[in-house]
Parts: sequence; structure tokens; C-alpha cells
Amino acid sequence: MTEGVTHGLGGSRGLGDDRGQARVSGRYVRQLNVVGLTGQQALARARVLVVGAGGLGSPAAIYLASAGVGTLGLIDDDIVETSNLHRQPLHMTESVGEPKVESAAAHLTALNPDVHVVTHRERLTADNARQLLRDYDVVLDGADNFATRYVVSDACRDVGVPHVWAAVLTTGGQMSVFMPHGPTYRDLYPVAPSDVPTCAEAGVLGVVPGQLGVAQAAEALKLITGLGQPLVGQVGVYDMLTGMWEYVPLVGSGGAPQPETGSTRQSETHSVGVEEPGWFEPAEVVPAEIPAGAFVLDVREESEFDSGHAPGARLLPLSTIMDNPEGSARALALEVEHTPDPHVYVMCQAGVRSQYAIQMFHSQPSVQHVRLTNVIGGMYGWMGAGLPVVQPAPGENETGN
Repeated sequence: MTEGVTHGLGGSRGLGDDRGQARVSGRYVRQLNVVGLTGQQALARARVLVVGAGGLGSPAAIYLASAGVGTLGLIDDDIVETSNLHRQPLHMTESVGEPKVESAAAHLTALNPDVHVVTHRERLTADNARQLLRDYDVVLDGADNFATRYVVSDACRDVGVPHVWAAVLTTGGQMSVFMPHGPTYRDLYPVAPSDVPTCAEAGVLGVVPGQLGVAQAAEALKLITGLGQPLVGQVGVYDMLTGMWEYVPLVGSGGAPQPETGSTRQSETHSVGVEEPGWFEPAEVVPAEIPAGAFVLDVREESEFDSGHAPGARLLPLSTIMDNPEGSARALALEVEHTPDPHVYVMCQAGVRSQYAIQMFHSQPSVQHVRLTNVIGGMYGWMGAGLPVVQPAPGENETGN
């Protein structure tokens, strides 16, 4: 796999970087009342990978860059063709014949020079997906074929990253957010349908991927900022001819807990998958309200933890919890067994994976006595609040040390 090429003036945003704080006063002033300063700083530190710089990826990338997402990755091995232009607003007429990722990067850096655009001119495959996806917080899937969608789904599950998926055809489309422990894209399509034509065969009206791509960007922004409720456990079905969205419940084949259908979402009487278990709403707290000396459980992966963590935090990766929820719960119970009123604050990078770790623990008898509280915004929120971060000493994470 080739190294990603960087574009723009944003530069990489490491832990403790105050770049997000310095640039929120002008460009983003109209959205600050919605996401708040902490949310805007979380966006500035976020890393989002857009798979495909086409009909879905174009509008999604434009709005993610406009919102101030700090690092925006683009992967596509295609070149711009004239037939792309009616639905792919990242590309101009003069871009025909150029690599899509280069055309897209030029547009995005002109739109927002604060954004650090990383281009990967290659096809996403089972061989390179895990290595590439592990560098990002959220993956937005704009692939136009089933094979690539399965690759994205499997890799997101394996590296513990949310997967924001959409697909379009003619005058409609579908969208959902898949979490690492389920449901995933394979729960929606266990086997790739053999009778679905491609956009090249059936056609697509350009505004349709525009609608779905912007909706994908909105889901990514929710995941990063903690705003609202991501479209997890639901498939949104859009019909341009009526202007209507309908929602079909989706649950994982393994019976992983998913959100119950809320009253604000229209739902069908049937669901895709097995019977839906209940969803436990955990208590939540912003990082600044965590008391000194509290037990903080970090459920990120080891490499993320090693790059910077809350002082005194204990590491228990979500992937480990998913693989062995009973053993992980027993290990946590042992950690707090001598605490009179055990209270654990569960943290990840953005406050999403931590929610699912709590769901996994909720059904385990060994930790029923433990109060589990989700840390809103995760490490993004922690750093945005100016709280101390334990960072590795120079050379500490190099091979051989």
C-alpha cells in the first residue's frame, strides 16, 4: 500500500494541538451555537476517511471539510470522466482525465485551507483496508459496488471504527451507521444480491447521491461531536419521487443490542435480522465533570492509548471486550472489587465506542453492581476541555523500546 499524500495547510493534528481552538472564531461561527466550542474542537481533531470520491463521497467530503473536520482522507483509484460531472461536484470540467483524489483535494483545500487532506490513489482491498482504516476515527463509505462495501464493513469491525454507509440507484437510496459489534453491512446483506444493476446500467439522478452523501456527512458529524443519535440499528430508505424517508429496523445476526425504534422515526412493521433486544441508555458525563482520582476505563486500541491517554486510565480495548465480554467483565470486576461504591467512567476517542462497551457490560452479571458512565466526546472532549494528557516520551513507542 502506498503512503497517503497530504494536501493543504492544516497539517497533522496531534494530541494537545491547539489549532482547532485558534480557528473557530470566524469560519465556523454559525455552527458554534449548535456544536459548541468543545464540539468544534473535536471536529478539528477528527480523522474521517471517505471511501470513493464520487457521487456520495463528493457532497460528503465538501460538507465535512466545510464543517472543519481536521483530517479528511480520500481513497479512490479512478480518474474523472465527463459522465461523472452531473453528480460529483468535487470535480470541474477541466478536471476530466485527472485522478479523482487529486481533483478532490484541490477543491477541498481551496474550500477550507484548515483541512488536512490525505489522498490514497489506490483501490481499497482486503489486503490494505485494515492498515489504512486504523488511522481514522470514522469511515464514510461511498463505494459503488458490493465487494468494496464488504471490505469496508469487515475492516471497520476488525479495527473498531464506525462505518457510515449509503447506496443509491436511479431516484432513491439507503443509508445506515454500522458499529463494530453490530449490526454490520453483512447483517443487512449476508449475500450480495445478484440482480441489482449498477448506476452505469440503470442510471441515477445527480441530486439523489447529493441527498444521501450530505446525510452521511451529518451522521459522521454526530459521531464526532456527540450531537443527536446516530442512525444505528435502522436503515433509512429515501425516495426522491415522494421526498419521504422511511426507516426499517436492523439488528445483528449475533443478537448484539441496538437502539429501540424511537417515536421520532417512522418504522416499518418488519425488521431485518433477528428479534431486537432492548437498548440500555447509559449515564453520561462531560470530561470536566469527572472527579479527581476517578476510575477511568479506556476502551480504545493499544496504539491509540499509547499515543496519549487520561492520567491513571486503565486500558481494556473494545475489541477485547467484543471477543470475550464475560472475561472482560470479570477483569473489570476484579479491578474495582475493593471499592465501596464502584463507579467506572468509560472513555474512547469520540464517545461512541465507549457506549457500546457499556452495552456489552450491561448484560454481564459480574459487573451489575458497577456504575458505568459514558464520557461524552471521549479523548476529543477531554483534550478540548484542556485536561492533562499522558503522552509518550520521545522514542518511547519506537520498535525495540
